[in-house]
Amino acid sequence: FGQPVAISTNTGGLLAGANCAETYRNGPLLGQWSKNCLGHLTEPNEAKAADALRAKGLRFAGEHASRLPVVLAVRLGRTLELYHPREQALQQRFFEGRALRVAQLAVPAFWLACCLALAALVLRAVGRRDALLLLAPLATVVLVTLTAYGWTRFRAGAEPELVVLAAAGAVALVDRLRGRRTSSAPGV
Repeated sequence: FGQPVAISTNTGGLLAGANCAETYRNGPLLGQWSKNCLGHLTEPNEAKAADALRAKGLRFAGEHASRLPVVLAVRLGRTLELYHPREQALQQRFFEGRALRVAQLAVPAFWLACCLALAALVLRAVGRRDALLLLAPLATVVLVTLTAYGWTRFRAGAEPELVVLAAAGAVALVDRLRGRRTSSAPGV
């Protein structure tokens, strides 16, 4: 009331918590989000409080633009299990109550799925149009990660498509191996 709110007032806290000293310096929260960065909120109007937090986060990002490439790379690395995956699993356990062993086992499974999906693209196991459709959710995951912070669950929207690409890649690899065996067999 008094000013429009498109979907929610969460973006203010999101930007302030992801763009602050704690998440820009080297350490366990690099490329992450921190509640400590929000400060003490005294504004009772949530829309105005969100505007203030949004401005705070964007101001910090602008003032520390030279650090942004590192922060963005780490955010993406966290979401794709390429940056300190053990640390990420420990954070998931602490912040979301996930089983540590399951989170640790999920990392190589994710990497394997990515390798098989890449094989599907390289071996052209799916058509160009299908590949674009299957990769579109990944573009969304990358956009969300870069504008928010790095977190494994952000890629959930692209994982079904990743599994489809991985399956196509596995089939293409098996077919290619069978084809090589058949062509190298004596008398063929």
